[in-house]
Amino acid sequence: MAEALVSFLLEQLGSIVIGELVQEVKLIKGVEKEVESLTATLRMIQVVLKDADEKQVKDEAVKLWLEQLKDVSYDADDVLEEWFTRTLLSKLQKPEVNAPIKQNVSSILFSLVCCFKPVVERHEVGAKIRDLNERLDGIAEKKDRYKFTETRSEKESRPITSSVVDVSDIIGRNDDKEILVSKLLGESSYRDSKVPVISIVGTAGFGKTTLAKLILKEERVISYFEKQLWVCVSDPFDHQKVVKQIVEAATGKVIDAVSWEALLKLLLESVKGKRFILVLDDVWTYNVEDWYQLKTSLDGGAVGSRIIITTRDEKIAKLMHSTYIHLLKQLSSDDSFKMFQHIAFWGREDDLEFLQDVAKDIAHKCKGVPISIKVLATAMQLKKNIQDWQSVQASNTWNVQEGGVGFLPSILFSYYALPAELKSCLVYCAILPKDSKIIKKEIVELWMAQGYLGNDGSKDLESEGGHYFEDLAMRSFFQDFEKDSKGNIIGCKMHDLVHDFVQFLSKSETCILNEAEELKNANVRHLSTFTFDLPSICKLKKLRTLRHVLDYWETLKITDLGLLHQLTCLRVLDLSGSDLQELPSDVGMLLHLRYLNLSHTKLRELPENICNLLNLQTLKLELCSILATLPKGIGKLCNLRHLVIEGTESLIYLPHGLGRLSCLRTLSKFIIGDGNEIEGEGCNIRELGILDHLQGELRISNLGQVGNANEATEAKLKKKINLQSLILSFQYDREQNDDDERILEGLVPHTNLEELNVFGYKGTKLPDWILSLSNLVKLRLDYLFYLQLPALGKLHFLEVLELKCLRSVERIGEEFYGLSSYGGGDVGERDSVEQQQRQQIIFPRLKKLEFSNLYNWKEWDLPYPNGNKIEFFPNLVELNIFHCFPLQALPLGLGMLKSLESLKLNWMKEWEGETIPELKMDSMSTTSITIMPCLRKLEIEACPKLKVIPFYIFSHGLKISYYPNLNYFQISWYSQSSLPEGFNQLTSIRQLVFRDCKNLHFGPDDLKHLTMLEKLEIGDCPILAERFRGGGEISSSSSHIYNISIKSDNVHTSIQCDNCEMSPIVGKRYQCKDCDKTFDLCEECYNTPSKHTHLVNQHHRKGHTFELIANRGDSPVPVHPNDPSKDAEGCLVVAKSAEIEEQNKS
Repeated sequence: MAEALVSFLLEQLGSIVIGELVQEVKLIKGVEKEVESLTATLRMIQVVLKDADEKQVKDEAVKLWLEQLKDVSYDADDVLEEWFTRTLLSKLQKPEVNAPIKQNVSSILFSLVCCFKPVVERHEVGAKIRDLNERLDGIAEKKDRYKFTETRSEKESRPITSSVVDVSDIIGRNDDKEILVSKLLGESSYRDSKVPVISIVGTAGFGKTTLAKLILKEERVISYFEKQLWVCVSDPFDHQKVVKQIVEAATGKVIDAVSWEALLKLLLESVKGKRFILVLDDVWTYNVEDWYQLKTSLDGGAVGSRIIITTRDEKIAKLMHSTYIHLLKQLSSDDSFKMFQHIAFWGREDDLEFLQDVAKDIAHKCKGVPISIKVLATAMQLKKNIQDWQSVQASNTWNVQEGGVGFLPSILFSYYALPAELKSCLVYCAILPKDSKIIKKEIVELWMAQGYLGNDGSKDLESEGGHYFEDLAMRSFFQDFEKDSKGNIIGCKMHDLVHDFVQFLSKSETCILNEAEELKNANVRHLSTFTFDLPSICKLKKLRTLRHVLDYWETLKITDLGLLHQLTCLRVLDLSGSDLQELPSDVGMLLHLRYLNLSHTKLRELPENICNLLNLQTLKLELCSILATLPKGIGKLCNLRHLVIEGTESLIYLPHGLGRLSCLRTLSKFIIGDGNEIEGEGCNIRELGILDHLQGELRISNLGQVGNANEATEAKLKKKINLQSLILSFQYDREQNDDDERILEGLVPHTNLEELNVFGYKGTKLPDWILSLSNLVKLRLDYLFYLQLPALGKLHFLEVLELKCLRSVERIGEEFYGLSSYGGGDVGERDSVEQQQRQQIIFPRLKKLEFSNLYNWKEWDLPYPNGNKIEFFPNLVELNIFHCFPLQALPLGLGMLKSLESLKLNWMKEWEGETIPELKMDSMSTTSITIMPCLRKLEIEACPKLKVIPFYIFSHGLKISYYPNLNYFQISWYSQSSLPEGFNQLTSIRQLVFRDCKNLHFGPDDLKHLTMLEKLEIGDCPILAERFRGGGEISSSSSHIYNISIKSDNVHTSIQCDNCEMSPIVGKRYQCKDCDKTFDLCEECYNTPSKHTHLVNQHHRKGHTFELIANRGDSPVPVHPNDPSKDAEGCLVVAKSAEIEEQNKS
């Protein structure tokens, strides 16, 4: 890390000699020689740093010498950067009229610059540089004591990209996996022991976590368990946090802070009746009392549920009453070499012949520890000649024992092999708590803020940081990768042993401060803290990073930021998730600040002085829901690269001048106009013109306020080659407007665009450029009331298509597919057309298709594929049709889609289901047919006239298979009294759900054909609830048992009584009308004053009133199709009964 610091300083000093500070240097007596001396001394030290870095592990004196060098280097960095910044401020004091926008920073900085006394400052800089030279000379003199070897840094090639990280994990663990899977799926031995606990015990680095993940990927395990839950426990054991994470994993809902008893009730509710498998990874606790209470709630799971624990200590496994303990051992010598060979010689198999003996010995020295083998083998990928391999084989580093310094020799070899810039990035990760999720984008921004990616703002530093991240990942310093839909890594974790190692290297400058822990190191540079005791923190004058590490459901309490300006060396300040309501204006004094995260706070505005932070690169304001304005001078932040403003609903305009931010990469939304607030203060779309580096997603709002088509063209969207997603939003509450067509015509994006969303557009046609977007994979058209659909079938790369609120669409057919000559008659009548279009595939890559709120859509033409040469939707996986009231029939061709896995249909009032009375099969056709062979999930909601299952075929000459892989079937808001015809043909269903089917009437005997059924869920179906009363388990045949869950409107799901902690509230629910946060009481607590706690009495003393809340809360809910209520307007009604309204009035 010292090596990278020195390199960075030399880069800065070099820029003084040849850059804009030459004149400044000449104005300070003697400084030119001091700069030359500083440079020479640093170069002399630089050549020994690689050797010193390796020796510091075993030699405490060397480690201390390096810490002294880093201390001087940090101070030098601060002095030089402050000099640069103040010089820039002085140049910006008097803006030039004809200067480029980038440099033309206006007079808001004038008052700040006036207080800088240039002559005095120059002498201060000179004195500081002389002091640095004296300190550095003393350090240079000491280096000769340690007999360092001089080496020159060489540019090293990056590791070969491969999937080796994943594949290597399975080598040598197949027997362990099979034993554990048999224990998980075996029934007989665990019938009477509630939910069994199976423990995997092994030394750090043996692959306990990897083995558990491997087990969860087994198809047998996936199909057997209804829920897979994973929680990383680690040390210290926070029982409340663990329970919250389990509940969140089981329900998908974030749990606010509540009492321990209430949490246990929520835990029980979340797993009750479900067959789950829960992995508690990296357990350290010996406090069994909390575990026993937690375990009691988990015992509410269905028969067959399992808990897996991974731990290093067999004693812990026994304390947790494990029913089976699996002791994980080292890999065998053969498996060790097989794993080593697989990684080290990937893509260079020919080298194995002459390196095999050395490679076997190196693999043997890893002692069968998988993480050791993986990390070292990745490092050996880059070593090409036998001398390099023999050097590792004979190295003294193998003598470093794990018990001495807490990490493996193999990690040292891999660290030594890193280039200097990667070492700094890796060691900085010590700022993150153990087992933290590392978000790639965030860690790159933090590296950039520390200067690890260089100091040239004109370069693509984010791309460089991405390469560094991937390099560290490929060298196995990261693991547990999270990937996006394209397979790119977006997140990961760090193995505990690697984390211990980087903390060892950085312990003098990096600290993670736990609650009630006292900070002992006054020279700490990087601080992560669970508490925010600012007075004590502000004593850390050299602090460069200040961030909190609370979980996202917790709120950081900040009482006072008045001393914040004293932390003058700060590069990173993270106050996200805090209760911050006002940012002090003197934050503008933190001239070094590059990264400021204020996300999820209660800020209403930012101080104007924040625009003095000329070095600021990243400003995060995500989910600041009440933030109303940005500083008027934000355009002066000439180095700003990321302005993150997602979830800022109250921000209705952006200040004029944003277009000056020529370095900007991230700008999630661009709002045109003044937001009807301050005339003339908002942005014109022309300001997008020079923001050519924008990447990711951009939303342009209020396009209806664009003056003319020329303005739209000046946005120059076509030059923004890195934009992946574009949202073009017009105001939807306007009349038809021909100007919209001309404006949209001018907003031509680059053909690299992958996602496009057009909202509120009032034109009748889309511009031609849409069909020229050759890389477009997602298209959404929303609230385009007057649009006639173009030939979207010509977008051959399209994977997702969503059409919503298109009121002019009445028919979808040949024009939509791009088949202009295609007619709508019988297939046989169109042979001539099809002969001209042989092998044509319409929407060849489309995976998801959604139609929503097409209120005038009556007809969908899609031919049945009986000899038809045109293929439609060959890769469609998901189809959704919502609120398309007039549509009476689905096209018969849908029934033959071979790839469809999910079909959701709701609010199709006129739809009765498709029947195919007769099929004309040609001579080549088979006598059997399969309806939707891949369909796994079918949901039908609020289709009151449904009488038959979709695509039911009445034919006596065919062997028909209906949905052979359908395992989930749901019907909701269904008014018929009997199951739809053809239901008895569905035999593969595992989970069957009926909701709000008031008239539906059938019994257990009607489900006998469902021999694979595992769960029947009944919600608000009074007749069915009576027939299946009692819930629990029921036998549908002599050999099959399935679980029944019956839910009622009388239960307020996930709502707890804040007095008696009943969870959920059953019966009536009363809610305080005067609280910012919800405060609920059950009926008994509301009506029984003697049961009131001080919290309830406090509400009454403040004059708060309570109202009766209906079972579904007071938000609009769907109305039953046959509901005669006058309140049912637009198919939605506020779910409050007359009784509730009457009580609220009284």
